[in-house]
Amino acid sequence: KGEEVFNGYRVLGGKETALNHFLKAEELFDAERKTPANAPLAPRWGYPGTLGFIGKTYLSLKKKEQAKTYFNKALTVDPGNPVAAKALRELEK
Repeated sequence: KGEEVFNGYRVLGGKETALNHFLKAEELFDAERKTPANAPLAPRWGYPGTLGFIGKTYLSLKKKEQAKTYFNKALTVDPGNPVAAKALRELEK
């Protein structure tokens, strides 16, 4: 079902390549968090979504522990993130 939600894996060159892109985005967000909140390029709004995509990608690769880690990271940044919360509930079943 995760692949139905995010069909961009093919566009990004496959799951492993997509994962590498998402992990690079996470690095950029982490570096960006060290800049002032009023910096001209501060898209902090995309960080929880990026973490969720990393979780979904790990889940699609059958790497459940890594997926849980990223869904929990998404909830740490955005406690109301429904996608991460739902994914964690489903992983706990």
